[in-house]
Amino acid sequence: MKRALAQPTLAHAFRHAARCHGDQPALRDYGSDGVVTYRQWLDRSGALAAGLHGLGVRAGDRVALLMGTRSEFHLIDVAALLLGAVPFSLYTASPPAALRPCVENAGPRVLIADAVRAAAARELVALCPQIERLVLIDPDPADAMSLAELERSGAPDFDVDAAIDEVRPEGLCTLVYTSGTTGPPKGVPFEHRGLMQTMAAIHGHVPFSRAGRTVSYLPMAHIAERMFSHYAGFVFGMEITSLADPAQLTSALREVRPTRFFGVPRTWEKVLAGVRRIEGGAPDADALDLPREVGLDAAEWLAVAGAPAGRDTLLALHAAGLPVAEMYGMSETIIATANPVDRIRVGTCGVALPGVELKLADDGEVLIGGVTVMRGYFRDPERTAEVLRDGWMHSGDIGHLDDDGYLTIVDRKKALIITDGGKNMSPATIEQALKGGRPLLAQVVALGDGRPYVGALVVLDRDGVETVRLSAGLPSASFAELTRHPVVRDAVEAAVTAGNADLARVEQVRRYVVLDHDWVPGGPELTPTAKVRRGYVLDRYHEEIEELYR
Repeated sequence: MKRALAQPTLAHAFRHAARCHGDQPALRDYGSDGVVTYRQWLDRSGALAAGLHGLGVRAGDRVALLMGTRSEFHLIDVAALLLGAVPFSLYTASPPAALRPCVENAGPRVLIADAVRAAAARELVALCPQIERLVLIDPDPADAMSLAELERSGAPDFDVDAAIDEVRPEGLCTLVYTSGTTGPPKGVPFEHRGLMQTMAAIHGHVPFSRAGRTVSYLPMAHIAERMFSHYAGFVFGMEITSLADPAQLTSALREVRPTRFFGVPRTWEKVLAGVRRIEGGAPDADALDLPREVGLDAAEWLAVAGAPAGRDTLLALHAAGLPVAEMYGMSETIIATANPVDRIRVGTCGVALPGVELKLADDGEVLIGGVTVMRGYFRDPERTAEVLRDGWMHSGDIGHLDDDGYLTIVDRKKALIITDGGKNMSPATIEQALKGGRPLLAQVVALGDGRPYVGALVVLDRDGVETVRLSAGLPSASFAELTRHPVVRDAVEAAVTAGNADLARVEQVRRYVVLDHDWVPGGPELTPTAKVRRGYVLDRYHEEIEELYR
């Protein structure tokens, strides 16, 4: 591990891994028998690097990737890294018009897409003339180069080792575009040395073991997924299984038995719902090996980040033998804090990673410094100046640091609710209390700023609603119809009542409205990483909100 982490760049680290692990399995696609070894990965990515070089891609040039979760992503991304180029992912759930600002900011020379996104890719090329070449992975289209053609097209004498040796630690390795809860996305640039330092910090905090396994299932446009299932995957010689359909995650976990597993809060709520279904269907629940039942018995590290995680959910997972460690970070800081696996404090985000500095401003805002912090948004000095001041990253989060250095996030600075009686409250605290590991509630948006009491918008989970329907013996019906059924409404009322019991009286939800449709990541209400776009939601559901206070 020391030699891997001592490499100056991700390109050098990948070459080191390929030489060390050779015939060890590296890449799989869930549901397929095919496997790519580390030696084959180096050969194929080297050939693709030669092909990209033939298209004119050089060190520092950007390469845009528009594709689902699949092993070809790892081949292509590494190919660009070997050239010192800057591969970056676009959120596949976003329409071309929404992706246009990201592409215009990055200025990629090449766009590589899969067949499912071929139409969107062509539209994006038409919108963004700076894209010189389009490559499509699956077919052999007449209007674009195929990936197979790209892999064959490189010069035979292309020297991949020489290309790797020219990659510099201060060079960029990727761009990650913030999901944009407010305003257009911002491009966060990452340097090779920063990512290598961050991986060393994580390894020092939660060591990686050899011959590990991981499941890649979240969008690679998310820095956490790119870090934990791609960069860390090859630096530490792990076997990476790509899962194209997140709905198959339950079966994939049971097959792969990952040694490390990362999820956003919604992922862990789904895992907990599965645990409860297993317990409910077993004659002797106490005799169950629940981690084995859900496929996480081999995991040496389970983690959650990306949004506030519900304390009740985490406590229930710990009780089931799944000690999920909460972390804290943002695109601009990658991971800043993490709970040590042997000293997890549920409800906190853990302590600062080695090389990370934390302090609180006078108003409680979390300020971050050190190795994980970006140097500034890509080609955006004005918005950089808004968050990087006096050598600190101003997170926009209100937090608390205890005497042992454990960080607790209260809420977003701009999201705090102040009722007309002057009471300050955290909507995240209220929302987490109501959801509290209850699979029926997918989203809760707490309201009440300038109002006499707290209200809420409630979005139901399709699987949770189906569970209620089956338990009650209700006939099949549309999701919208079921959200209005008295049995489902009674179940929602019970969930809200149980959540309110964990809140102070002034924080309790007095009235709520159940929406008859769900919200999907990348849709108008949620970012691709499932964060609520509060501004849009407040405007879109204005009438429903006003009805709560009439």
